[in-house]
Amino acid sequence: MKASPSTRIYATSITHTRTSPMRHRFTNRSHTWLVDLDDLPRLGALAGLASFESRDHLGTPERSLRQNLDTFLATQGVDLDGGRILMLTMPRVLGTVFNPISVYWCHTPDGGLACNVVEVHNTYGDRHAYL
Repeated sequence: MKASPSTRIYATSITHTRTSPMRHRFTNRSHTWLVDLDDLPRLGALAGLASFESRDHLGTPERSLRQNLDTFLATQGVDLDGGRILMLTMPRVLGTVFNPISVYWCHTPDGGLACNVVEVHNTYGDRHAYL
């Protein structure tokens, strides 16, 4: 695997609790990746095992992750003017995705933090993004 210098992988635990109509709780241990949207990891021989795909995030599958996030930000009146975007998320693994939350750090061209976007996927298949 060839990863950009900004790619980091973190061991994580995700816990979900529902209190009604029936009490239910689960915890999944996993790994969450921090990646640069303009320099996604090139997985080479691992292609197909793990990937970052637009269809798993906000926007349309026909556009890149970066294009979709820039479009969302434009609807909120934010223009990064090409600044860096880091995304903390779980990749699609072996064709399956379990990604309850993605966090984006959106920077200005000079490196300052312009905003954060949090994208939440609920257990009903809905997707919501918050600036």
